[in-house]
Amino acid sequence: MSTYHNQAIAYRPEIDGLRAVAVLPVILFHAGFDLFSGGYVGVDVFFVISGYLITSIILREMEQGKFSIARFYERRARRILPALFFVIACCLPFAVIWMASGEIKRFGQAMIAVSLFASNVFFWKTTNYFAPAAEEEPLLHTWSLAVEEQYYVLFPLFLMLCWRFGRSRLFWLTALAALLSLGLAEWGWRNQPVANFYLLPTRAWELLAGSLLAFFPKQLSADKRTGRFSEIASVLGILAIVYSIFYFDTLVPFPSVYATVPVVGACLIIAFSSGENIVGRLLSSRLFVFIGLISYSAYLWHQPILAFLRLRGIELTIGVSLFAVFLTLALAKLTVNFVEIPFRTGSALKLFDSFRFTFNKSARARVFIVAVTGLGLLSSGGYSLHLTEGVLKNQDRLRLAALENYDFLNDTECHISEDRVDTQSFACDLGDTDANKSVLLMGDSHLSMILGQVDSEASERSIKVKSVSSGYCIPGLGLVHSTNNRQDERCMRVIEESFALVKEHSIKEVGIIARYSLLNEIKYNGAENRYYLANDDQQQQIARPSTHGAGIVEQNVSSACKSLDNTITRLTELGVEKIVLGGPTPEVGRDFQRGLSYWLRARQSTIPHSQLTKEEFEAENKQIFACMNALEDKHSNLTVFYPHIYYLSESDPRGGFRLNLEDGFPVFSDSDHFYGPASKPVAERFLDLLG
Repeated sequence: MSTYHNQAIAYRPEIDGLRAVAVLPVILFHAGFDLFSGGYVGVDVFFVISGYLITSIILREMEQGKFSIARFYERRARRILPALFFVIACCLPFAVIWMASGEIKRFGQAMIAVSLFASNVFFWKTTNYFAPAAEEEPLLHTWSLAVEEQYYVLFPLFLMLCWRFGRSRLFWLTALAALLSLGLAEWGWRNQPVANFYLLPTRAWELLAGSLLAFFPKQLSADKRTGRFSEIASVLGILAIVYSIFYFDTLVPFPSVYATVPVVGACLIIAFSSGENIVGRLLSSRLFVFIGLISYSAYLWHQPILAFLRLRGIELTIGVSLFAVFLTLALAKLTVNFVEIPFRTGSALKLFDSFRFTFNKSARARVFIVAVTGLGLLSSGGYSLHLTEGVLKNQDRLRLAALENYDFLNDTECHISEDRVDTQSFACDLGDTDANKSVLLMGDSHLSMILGQVDSEASERSIKVKSVSSGYCIPGLGLVHSTNNRQDERCMRVIEESFALVKEHSIKEVGIIARYSLLNEIKYNGAENRYYLANDDQQQQIARPSTHGAGIVEQNVSSACKSLDNTITRLTELGVEKIVLGGPTPEVGRDFQRGLSYWLRARQSTIPHSQLTKEEFEAENKQIFACMNALEDKHSNLTVFYPHIYYLSESDPRGGFRLNLEDGFPVFSDSDHFYGPASKPVAERFLDLLG
């Protein structure tokens, strides 16, 4: 993504202008401007540009017999690393001051990943790019740098190895690699969407698309990029990119064949734009070239600025977002002038002449020494943050460690995860197992999170509790999730075993609770998130993947509501006299982590509260509440209660949710599950209503 010019190829100002077309939509997309719903495609345009320029330089030097892998890596180090080191160094003090302990730990881990050119792998394992939490990752954008860095390491070696086969065969080998990569991306978005987004094998075809152009230097010479055909082709190219920026959104599978639209658009501009046609003149204008020349530094700065604003709880209004964009461009210009250019020209390296450790005074040796030293400092600094978690005191760190080691799923060992699907039975006995009265609880992890408290409360009340739960399983009869387009075996068994227990033990009282908020997600874990009924052909048709999210939430809630209705009807037919349905529980994202961190650092006299308010929560779940109220009206043996009302902060006039208990431990153990003791009000209410 760095701006790059080499004397081996003629300078083309329209390519710098194309960089501006790439970077601005990315920045505006991350700044929250809905108009630029497909702004993320700017990264794909960057990949094409990089592939073209790098391959052009390598092929030219190979033909002249001048190519040196050491010189190539030196140039890459000069252009990528200094600005990257500088931006991360500037982020460090803000991370230490503003980030919660768990967040700064992840920041340190991301620094290590950046130093190893593997941040795309790190974020693949930890962060869905389009999830709200990703907006608060200051180094998230380095995933694309890692993809390019991995390409820079591997592709020159591929060219050197295959150069003996001749230029023509090398072109076809490159084309074959690009087709295989595109095919893998098509498979990937359907089966491994998060890995598909981040990793080189499914992104390589975009870089290789630019590389393929580099095999035709004569055909792309200035005298060939003229005439009516070039005019039309370059206009089609810019229209393809603009279409992607404004029409695509986060539901479009990416990368996939959809990505060929901006990629082919970038290729058409590179192949046919020039000062002789309208697109070339537009992209060669002073404004576009200026932004293109600072595009690398602008890309580096934009994500940390936006992430830290969000971490501070600053709402990104239009004014704030525009200020962030202006600040990004201003800092980018300063970084280019005082960091990028001095290292690119070599003037900055003269500062190291007086250091004795430079065993070789050559510029290349100094570059590699500075690069290795910088990467080492980056890695060691990240490891330090990973270990110390910022500025917490030792006793506070122990308290935090105790929380992080807490696992609500192990409170009772009742929860059935995917790796326990072959367990003989999902059922679990809690409370007073010798009691005559038995009740049944069924659900997913939002049931499991309260079972520890249910166990102790039921023991005191002499109630025997049977529990059946498994992750992501909303206990609706016939409910199917579109990620696998079939009824999950675990979820089917939750319902089947629940019905069997009711019949076997003549259970008269049943409680149901689940993470209904999943129904509100248009996209989940990188894939389109749709629910439908197994035997409803019309809903199955609606549930097929699409490029837009209109109607997804309505359809999800409708499907789940019908399936819950089916479950309640079946339980009633089996003789159940009382059914209690617990409503959605609050989900506070990363607020829970900050709440604990604030308490540990400042010992605040007032307990922190979440940014999410009761009004906002109820608005987000409006359709779910309506469904549950309708079910309560329909079934005389059904009672609905809403857990969120027990977690409102009395000290927050906005009506936010409590984040901490009085002893300093948080209400939540992660973004949506309660910390064990905090679930007591829900457990008590369930048993009150079932009793």
